[in-house]
Amino acid sequence: MSANNKIIKILVGFSLLIAITNPLKAQTYNKEFKKAEKAFLESRYKDAADFYSNAALTIKSPNKSHLELFYKLGYCEMRIGEYRKAMTSYAKYLSISKRFKVNIKELKQVKEWNEWCGIELTEPMNTRKPKGFNDLIEIKSLSTLNSPLNDFGAILIENNTRFILSSNRPTAEDKDLYAINNDIYVAKYTNGVISNPLKIRAEFNSKAEDFSSSFCKATQTLYYTYSKDMNEKADIYSCKKINDNWAEPVKLPVSINTSAWEGFPSISQDGKSLYFSSTRENGSGGADLYFSVLQADGSWSTAKSLGPVVNTKYDEISPHIDSTGSKLYFSSNGHLGAGGFDIYYTEFEASSFWSEPTHLPPPINGETDDICYTTTEIPGVALFSSKRRGGSGIYDIYMIEPKKDKEIEKKEDFFVDAADQKTEKKEVKTETKVPEETKTDVPKAEKVAKVTKDVEKATTSPTKPAKTTSGSDETASAVSEISEYQLFNASIEGLYFKVQIGAYRNHITKYHQVFTSKLDPQKITEEQWPPDFLYKYTIGKQFTITSATNYKLEIRSLGYKDAFLTCYYNSNRIPMSEAKEVIRKYYRLN
Repeated sequence: MSANNKIIKILVGFSLLIAITNPLKAQTYNKEFKKAEKAFLESRYKDAADFYSNAALTIKSPNKSHLELFYKLGYCEMRIGEYRKAMTSYAKYLSISKRFKVNIKELKQVKEWNEWCGIELTEPMNTRKPKGFNDLIEIKSLSTLNSPLNDFGAILIENNTRFILSSNRPTAEDKDLYAINNDIYVAKYTNGVISNPLKIRAEFNSKAEDFSSSFCKATQTLYYTYSKDMNEKADIYSCKKINDNWAEPVKLPVSINTSAWEGFPSISQDGKSLYFSSTRENGSGGADLYFSVLQADGSWSTAKSLGPVVNTKYDEISPHIDSTGSKLYFSSNGHLGAGGFDIYYTEFEASSFWSEPTHLPPPINGETDDICYTTTEIPGVALFSSKRRGGSGIYDIYMIEPKKDKEIEKKEDFFVDAADQKTEKKEVKTETKVPEETKTDVPKAEKVAKVTKDVEKATTSPTKPAKTTSGSDETASAVSEISEYQLFNASIEGLYFKVQIGAYRNHITKYHQVFTSKLDPQKITEEQWPPDFLYKYTIGKQFTITSATNYKLEIRSLGYKDAFLTCYYNSNRIPMSEAKEVIRKYYRLN
């Protein structure tokens, strides 16, 4: 056989191999992509990421048809906290987008998410989130309330003796299981025992969708959502409870209900403020949160949006205003969280201003949807609904309770930067711990003065420690202990401290109302510490840790609860641990 014939046979064989392999790869791609799409729709982002990754492995030459895969793969990886992987997926998306015409909004979104992932990797955002309290609470499924389908929106009423909840569980009356609707149920709660839920016999339980209730104790009124088509149109109704009977439902006025979807009402304790979700036009996108106020004449004011700090391009649902009227819990799939809809809270800080949402940590938020968080009158007890694994159905109702097996005294180290807390705990064991401020009737100024006095007791005058010629461990230990105390009052040339009062993705300037309502903007400095893109706002300039701590407490007493110390040496920002080492080095050399 000639050499040419051999080459031809090899080429033909290779062509046949490619012809056989390509359909197999396409088959695998389609199979994995289909499984990924199902998991994605069910908000199982961990599973979806695995399936999308499997599909991506079969791609030899990425093209325009693969944009959706890398877009969703990156999104899933971002949702489960795999930020580095997400950035890799987004990089592939951006690489393809350079060769083809793509959706401008989608491209902009990918760039924004990519930036977020970079921030998470370089300066973890959890320094601005509440500390995990999974060691202080326990979560239990309320199995008696849960069914094989959806159970959500649970609240406790009548002095914590009745649960009201929404469910689309099948009943004896339901002959067509595919046509069952959400209705409102009640269950007795006595000495920790829950009775089986029963559908409330009232006009508000119709053949349409009736769900998501909120009850005002002051007016004995139930607020709920009514919808003939849950996905298209819904309105908010109220129904007054008279003894053991329910009056005729009343549809709320056009100042609240529009031609769009309105639902998930939450009424304040005094019955004068109503919060809800709506898909009306001119919002931020998707479902947004709005509020309306009851006027002196009994009418409801025109609903207003909670604004872009809270509302995103995606969905914000199931708001719940707590008993103080200043903290609003809600669920969102637009803010970065653990997976799907996550639970957040925002606090009312000034006139018409809501704070940047705070993400509730695990075990409350998980990898699946978590919605309908509601507080109760029982201290430390709250309710929420979740799709998490191990439940009875799709959405199940869970209760959050304080752990009873141990008491944990919460303390705070006022000398530690939030970003350096873990490092400091390992490095310094002799620092004085100051108990965290608790809720009492003592004025804030007195609390600050008390803590300041305690700090002063724990420190000494800023003189140099006495040098010793003894080589004994006892003497060396004494010197070391003195130098630790001296840390807090030492003033070193080039070293100073400031108090950070805020960090935002958007450039709000130091003249924003959140600052000017309580602080002098001329004392505020706007900073950016590379490589992230957050705008940080700091105030003051102190030269000892003690004076800086006192100033931080003063700033916190004005309402900036998350304020913390930042350290600078020769104009460069450094961690608190490094600042202390600068002080120790000064003493060693002098």
